[in-house]
Amino acid sequence: MIACSIALSWIAAAATAMLLALLGEGVDRVAAGGRMSQRGVLECAVLAVIAGAGVGVGQWLSQWAASSTERRLRQAVMSRVLQMGPTGTRRRTGALLSMATTSVERTAHYRAGFLGPIVGSITTPLLVLTVMAVTISPGIALRLAALIVLVPLAIGSFRRLVRPVGAAYRRSQARLTAAFLEALQGLDTLVYARAAGRTAAQLAHRGEQHRRSLMRLLAGNQLLILVVDAAFSLTVVVAGGVLAVARVSSGRLSVGQGIAVVLMTILVIGPVDVVGQFFYIGVVGRAHQAILRRHLETGRPAS
Repeated sequence: MIACSIALSWIAAAATAMLLALLGEGVDRVAAGGRMSQRGVLECAVLAVIAGAGVGVGQWLSQWAASSTERRLRQAVMSRVLQMGPTGTRRRTGALLSMATTSVERTAHYRAGFLGPIVGSITTPLLVLTVMAVTISPGIALRLAALIVLVPLAIGSFRRLVRPVGAAYRRSQARLTAAFLEALQGLDTLVYARAAGRTAAQLAHRGEQHRRSLMRLLAGNQLLILVVDAAFSLTVVVAGGVLAVARVSSGRLSVGQGIAVVLMTILVIGPVDVVGQFFYIGVVGRAHQAILRRHLETGRPAS
């Protein structure tokens, strides 16, 4: 599924880049007093259909793969619970229920609906720049490619920095969910023992801890978006626009080619739209994946 998502992202990006190159040629023809040929119009229509189909099928595939993976993961979790028997699950019903619902959902979304699209989005700029180098200007493509390297470096650096934040959020959420479900399950006993008030205070305390861990996670997410937007989007768009204007002014590029370069530059910064998902899908999904892995391998939920 990951390979299919990446392939569809590449197909859509390549078709869109080639469509922009043809539109640039059409602008030059119209500026020269002519018009696009019927073959050119047909090629543009075919490329537009391919690009739209790639995007649409890719989104549908991600949703279908996530639901299918969630079903299979839940079956594996429940099979492991049945193997453990009542003795191994007696005191951990809340944690097991949380793992079979929240952890399975987050892991499935991460594995099937996130990895493929984000890998495809990060790698498609190089494909777009390849089309730019072949159809318009190798020099501009090489200069923009040097700036593209900032994206994986920024993601890798922030991934190391926020790994403890994601782990803390996962532990806080798992403990709060397990404690709430266990308290709800033993509500009658807590009332009879006059321990309901103390349990409610403990749940409130854990809820406050979880809220703080969530705020730290969201703060890291916003910081990453700010850094990537400032260091990547603005830099690449400004560099592409300046290079295009300079080449058009010197006569090395036509007006249509300059417009195509600017539009392709906007297409190149597409990965910025999915980088923000790294925190609330990627970090949290990896943390819940660790819970499922430990359960399936050892029969014990991760703490």
